[in-house]
Amino acid sequence: MSKTPSTRLFDLIHSMSQTEKRYFKINSVKKEGGESHQFLEMFDAISKMTVYDEEELKKQLEETGNSKHLAFRKSHLYDLILSALRRYHKTKSPEFEVLNLLQDVKLTFDRGLFEQAERLIVRLKKKCIEYNFHQHLVSVAYWEKRITGALVGKTVKRSTNYNTERMVLQKLVGEQYSLLTYLRKENELWNLRAELIDMYRFEGGENERSISECKKSLDKVLELAPDNKDHFKLQIQTNVIKTLISYFEGDLDEGISAQKMVIAQLEGNPKVIESDLDIYAAELNNLATFSFVINELETVLDCVKKLEKIMNKPGVKSNVFFSSRVFSFYQLNVLRYYNSQGDYKSSVDSFQEKRFKKATRSMNQYKQFQIEYNIALAYFFGGKLKEALKVINRIVNSPTKVRLKNLSFIRCLSYTIHYLSGNHLLLESIYSSKEKTFLKDLRENKSEGILLTGLCNMILNPDKIEQVRADLLREYSNEVDAKSFFQKELIEFLEKSI
Repeated sequence: MSKTPSTRLFDLIHSMSQTEKRYFKINSVKKEGGESHQFLEMFDAISKMTVYDEEELKKQLEETGNSKHLAFRKSHLYDLILSALRRYHKTKSPEFEVLNLLQDVKLTFDRGLFEQAERLIVRLKKKCIEYNFHQHLVSVAYWEKRITGALVGKTVKRSTNYNTERMVLQKLVGEQYSLLTYLRKENELWNLRAELIDMYRFEGGENERSISECKKSLDKVLELAPDNKDHFKLQIQTNVIKTLISYFEGDLDEGISAQKMVIAQLEGNPKVIESDLDIYAAELNNLATFSFVINELETVLDCVKKLEKIMNKPGVKSNVFFSSRVFSFYQLNVLRYYNSQGDYKSSVDSFQEKRFKKATRSMNQYKQFQIEYNIALAYFFGGKLKEALKVINRIVNSPTKVRLKNLSFIRCLSYTIHYLSGNHLLLESIYSSKEKTFLKDLRENKSEGILLTGLCNMILNPDKIEQVRADLLREYSNEVDAKSFFQKELIEFLEKSI
């Protein structure tokens, strides 16, 4: 069996911005001397491809005699690109500065320049604390101990309050223990947050804990938590969890207040936002999500404006993962906002389809579902049924786990479109399905079963169509009474259209 060619070089090149590509071509390949043309040729050929085709690449390179040892050349070009990207982004963010300082510490230490390494480690530690980079403080603690051990018999600037090296090391061990305690607590909070988010996204599961148990877990984690003075992210994580717990307990006002507190804390610490815009963008998205629940649309609009501002920052545009992530937050909340107003034309007009397709390579699958779900609603209720059906089919056939009630509702839209389009045989085959999972879904979502049965009865009993239609609308309305805005919209649509 032939081995499928690796696409990692193709994926890396196509993740680069135009500025990054220009930097690579000007500053990197020329350093390869006589081989520079060969790498440029391969780089340009792959850049122009929309789908990776190794045979086509070989043909292009054969024309100039550069097709030999292709696997090696691809691997070397891959390394060259990563090296260039490291140089290009060396001063682009505080975290890159920290990573470069770490390298400088090792370089000076390996040359026996211990006092220089010590000065660098002081700068490094200060920057890590300033930007809440506790994950990198683990490396700082490791090098602090090594440097202190190497400075035996010499003056250690940080040891002026201690008589011996042993006392200095004891202090470092204590600091490291405090750091590890913080990281353990942070991981426990991340696990708890992930559990609560899954309960929100997928309406829980068979093994989910009760909210009261989650509250006990939160209290236990915080019981022995370190002093929060230098552990700002621990405070943020705690308040986000309190927001989720308040939501599940039905105390929506308390939940919104807790999430607004998170945003206020972040906006009061610009260094944290500068070092980790991802956290700020994610919490703006969370605030918008909870604001929709209580129909606080002014807050939603404020979050959307802030997300748009973040999305258009030059540093964000050059980061493919973060750019797609912020775009997903922005696009989703814009669609939700217009849909919640029944302004489906504006919703469709706001959909940046090309950017969405490009971003899906790096986008969270659940976010993809949410965006496609909302654009499907906009197409359907905006009268663009063919466009709606294309998106609905992608959702229904996707392996991504989604909320059952959302999947059920989207199938209801599909049944309606098939009925109005005259695809009656397809509708009847769905109705006759014996697939166990599908039948289980129908039992759990009675409204879907009512709609599917009613539409098929209208097809099978044309002489009684008025009575069947009346029964369908009555039964469906009773089942979804006081449900979501879009259920009511669908009832109105059915009344007018079938």
